Amino acid sequence: MSLRARLLLIVVVLAGGALIGVNVVTYTALRSFLIDRDQEQLVQAVGGVDRQLQADAALSDRRLGSAGFVTAPPVSAGARGSEPGTYGALLDATGNTVRTLQLRDGDTVRPPPKLPADIKALADRRATPIEVDAVSGPGRYLLVARHAAAGGGQVVVAAVPMDAVDAILDRLQIIEVLVTFVALVLIAVLGAWAIRASLRPLDRIGRTATMIAAGDLTQRVELTNERTEVGRLSVALNAMLAQIERAFSEREASEGRMRRFLADASHELRTPLTSIRGYAQAFRLGAADDPEDLARALGRIEHAAERMGVLVDDLLLLARLDAVRHVTGAPVDLAAVVDDACGDIRMTAPERVITFRGPAEGSVTVMADADQIYQIVDNLLRNALVHTPPEAAIDVAVRQEDGVGVLTVRDHGPGLPEGGEAHVFERFWQADASRGDRQGAGLGLAIVHAIVTAHSGTVGAANAPDGGAVFTIRLVLAPPSGVPAAAAALRPTA
Repeated sequence: MSLRARLLLIVVVLAGGALIGVNVVTYTALRSFLIDRDQEQLVQAVGGVDRQLQADAALSDRRLGSAGFVTAPPVSAGARGSEPGTYGALLDATGNTVRTLQLRDGDTVRPPPKLPADIKALADRRATPIEVDAVSGPGRYLLVARHAAAGGGQVVVAAVPMDAVDAILDRLQIIEVLVTFVALVLIAVLGAWAIRASLRPLDRIGRTATMIAAGDLTQRVELTNERTEVGRLSVALNAMLAQIERAFSEREASEGRMRRFLADASHELRTPLTSIRGYAQAFRLGAADDPEDLARALGRIEHAAERMGVLVDDLLLLARLDAVRHVTGAPVDLAAVVDDACGDIRMTAPERVITFRGPAEGSVTVMADADQIYQIVDNLLRNALVHTPPEAAIDVAVRQEDGVGVLTVRDHGPGLPEGGEAHVFERFWQADASRGDRQGAGLGLAIVHAIVTAHSGTVGAANAPDGGAVFTIRLVLAPPSGVPAAAAALRPTA
């Protein structure tokens, strides 16, 4: 059964139960009211019936049709004031009927009531009126018994017919059944319309889910009132769909980067391999006979092998850094490591101006691996040497700022190409001609990014306002002596 059908069934069942309950309460309350009213009339009439029966007890039975009674005696005022069909009987001390009377209901003579066997006990208790059946036929009476005013153990019985009460209650039952039926039909029709209208957003959600299952992840659920359950469901589904779409996009982007990485790695490795293969073929074809050709071939083979070895080492380093997402390290004097790296670079490129500026006072101690920090500085400086003119100076600085250690490497070259800030740390990414000749495999800055990320730091690249590229690295400071190292990781921004 569908949700719509179940809801409609629940509404109809609940409404039907409520209407039946109301009908039962109404029927019971009206029946109690009518019987209470007849009981009051019967209690008032029993005295008149007693007087009439006592007045007639000494006379012989004869019929007075004009009097309206089946019995012969004259009708008293008390008896004549009773309801048509009222029955009276006088019983002696032994329980035998001495006298009866019954007020005519037009031309109809009703069958008398069936007197209970314990009529004297009923009179002794002066119990409330009870319901009894007629001697014959479907009629019913409301009967009361009292001791006669004349005494002597006599009992007077008075009873009034319940035809009016039964007729009213029967009519009420018919009305209640018809009203209940019509009300349930209307509730079912209006409930079906209301449920259909209320569940229309769920139908839209179902259609959207079907399109998403077919592969269209851009679909979104139409938002309704967020204060409703369906509205909150729509908001939650849209948030979930956004996350799913983002996850798929990231997976596709990651797969794309991996494919490009493999393609670039294959391309970079193909060049030295081609050189090695070419010189090996030249050696096999006779280059070994000429000492100069042999030396040149072996030199080029060695150079290509070294280049391929450096590339493989860089790839292995990146793989290890990807596998180890966090490096705890130990307290390292950042300024001392950077100063050593700058000194080594000056020895390899004495013609370049490389200046280092340390902290104004004290030291900047960070939680890091000293060798990897050295490699960061070395890669950044070599990147600046490769991509800037010989006359361009390089400035390196270390400082403490906002609770972190900051390392900046700035060159005074042409700067990063437009849009390069977003791609400079990608693997195998190469700047355009404005950064100089194409050299290297494009893994140096990728290694810098991987090492900084493993140290829970951040690295960024930008162009300085007055020209040149600026690389800024922020690393977590080491805790004071005696305090456990529990530095908060910084979220990478590049």
